[in-house]
Amino acid sequence: MEDNEVTSETEYEPPSKKHRVAEASHDVDAQSEDSGNEEEDESSTSEMNETGELEDNMAYQEWLEMAMTATEESRNEKCKKYISNGMSEDDAKEKAHDGLGIESINVDENTPTYISVSWSTDAGSSWDHYMVDIVPPSGYSLNGYPINTTDTSYQITGLSPEEEYTITVKPWSSGSAGDAANTTVFTEAIAEGEILVSDVTSSSAYIQWRAVEGVIFYTIVTEPSDAIGHLGGILEEEVGLTILLPGTVFNVTLQNGQTFSSLASTEIRSAPGSPVNVTLDQIGSTEATISWTPPTTPRDAYEVYVINNSTNERLLAATIRPEEVNECTVNGLSRAWVYRFEVGTLLDASNSFALQRSDMNSNPSVLGRTGPEAPLGVFVSSITDVSVSLTLTPPSSPHDGYELYKLNPTDNHRTLVSNLTRENGMIYETDIVGLVPATLYYVEVGTFLNAEGSFPLQMSEEYAAVTFQTELQMVIAVVGLISGVLAVDGAVNSAGQPGDDPVEGEIHFVALFPGGTWEGLEIAGRMAVDDINSNPNILKNYTLVMHVDYTNPTSPNKPNQGLAASAFYQRLYNGPPKSFLIGGFYSEDSGILCETVKYWNVIQVSYIFS
Repeated sequence: MEDNEVTSETEYEPPSKKHRVAEASHDVDAQSEDSGNEEEDESSTSEMNETGELEDNMAYQEWLEMAMTATEESRNEKCKKYISNGMSEDDAKEKAHDGLGIESINVDENTPTYISVSWSTDAGSSWDHYMVDIVPPSGYSLNGYPINTTDTSYQITGLSPEEEYTITVKPWSSGSAGDAANTTVFTEAIAEGEILVSDVTSSSAYIQWRAVEGVIFYTIVTEPSDAIGHLGGILEEEVGLTILLPGTVFNVTLQNGQTFSSLASTEIRSAPGSPVNVTLDQIGSTEATISWTPPTTPRDAYEVYVINNSTNERLLAATIRPEEVNECTVNGLSRAWVYRFEVGTLLDASNSFALQRSDMNSNPSVLGRTGPEAPLGVFVSSITDVSVSLTLTPPSSPHDGYELYKLNPTDNHRTLVSNLTRENGMIYETDIVGLVPATLYYVEVGTFLNAEGSFPLQMSEEYAAVTFQTELQMVIAVVGLISGVLAVDGAVNSAGQPGDDPVEGEIHFVALFPGGTWEGLEIAGRMAVDDINSNPNILKNYTLVMHVDYTNPTSPNKPNQGLAASAFYQRLYNGPPKSFLIGGFYSEDSGILCETVKYWNVIQVSYIFS
């Protein structure tokens, strides 16, 4: 009895609208063959209208009326524009209504699930783009429509078999619309014995088939049997499948639910499964390295996507082959920007199967923030013996502040000088103090982004850098020149002077500096000697030669009288005779030397800093 009740409901179910339209068309055809059935045909057509066919299209008719109104308003605006440019009213109206739109729409391909159309425009017209809309009998545009295209053809997908659709194409140019054209198309029916497969993912698929006369309900079997979730009896000619084996080819057979006879079959290849997870291993200012855990199901390659977290723009960054590799470095990222890195899989096109990708909604992803950009420039000014002024030009990309580092060229020791907080659009100025006179310095300036949420504190990978040398200011005093010779143990030359014989054309002197990391004093002295020797107006026909020694190289920040006296003695008795002495740096050292140099007839020049 239950089977009979189902049969009864199936036999007396009212025909769908698409069937009613088909029956109406059949009646009209029959009318041409048998004029005696004219009254019956008219009655059938009237009955079709009484069931609501015209009412179902009211929403679309309202939309079409609005579109026509908009077109007329566009023509009126153009007409006003032509008149304002000096054209007569009649000529303006003619031009505004001439060559204004789509001449015809052609259906190039019609299938159960998609329609390909192309269109031509009126002669002499030119358009920037076209709006394509498709409306089913419900009177509402399909999801995702209307769309804009610059081409004169378009393929409309996602349709249902044996369904009536109205396609409208409207041209646009410079914000003005032209005349629209429309056509009505019935999608094709599914062929007998065919299963139509659509919307295949790694976890689901949708199948449809043509109704088979005499079949009350259908069943689906697969090979392998565990390819999909369990299905009971199916009363409609369509069903959604729950796929259990991603990336797998399996056979689907449609059966008569009562007799288990085979009605149709097809092969389906499910889309590949997604990786299990993705990890951000490292991220810099312009690149990031990610890795992932491979899925256990078949795949031919991985695809790495980069999604801009602000605009949601999703770009394919890399395709990774062979599929055993599970790591990728993405380059070309913008600085100080938040990205989402997504990894999916794909199966290559094979036989009748097109290329398939894993479901983007199932693909694992991870957020990352790139590092900041370095300052655009750093400049020095107001250099003194112990300080310098710096001017920083901020980068254009986001950043939270700056870090200034000072490097000593002697040992490359890097010291953090200060942190500066960012203010939009400001050019920063800061001072570095406590420097050593006559010393070469290298200063680096980087930017940072504060820790925020899951993002750690990040420093710029690059730096703006500048090199400068502090000044050396000397007050020179001639301590004294006293005649006399002190007899000491040591080498003397033929003239009885300490040291070797003089060298013709050369003037030799001793320079005592603290030494160690305070090498700036020595650099300044050598620069001065080079300047004197290169100037033809100073010490003409003579070359100045400096003999350097150090008073306390291990602790240059402290005086050492004993080392000062020893250094002077060693330099005095080695090499050609010395005409004068420069040094020392500390007053304690200079004092002991002042008491000593007079016995060798050597001029002492002392220097201090101000």
